[in-house]
Amino acid sequence: MMKKNMQTSMQTSVPPPFSGDRHDNYRVTTRNKAKLLNNRSRKRRITLFKKVDELRECGAHVYLFVEMNNRRYTYSSETSRHFPPTLEQIENESYPLAIQYGPNMLPIMGGGTEDGISSTK
Repeated sequence: MMKKNMQTSMQTSVPPPFSGDRHDNYRVTTRNKAKLLNNRSRKRRITLFKKVDELRECGAHVYLFVEMNNRRYTYSSETSRHFPPTLEQIENESYPLAIQYGPNMLPIMGGGTEDGISSTK
């Protein structure tokens, strides 16, 4: 009788603690994480190129360069050999001066001025 109780208690499994991952029922291995990241990167890249093309439809001249995982992707709204301008042309020959953005300087939607830059005094 004692032996039977031990077997049933050993067969009962306790579920693992909640991990907070949306793939709880799916074993997330290193390879699967890489696939998920690759898929998310691909979708974001496609979305980015669609948004850039929407800017072109609004009359903007757009050039986009993306480098991910040692692969390079470019988009150009113009076929002219004079576009895009070189960095030297942008810095020295354009007026008004070009507004440059970086990772920490993106315009914030819903506030600030029309171009997204707010002046501070």
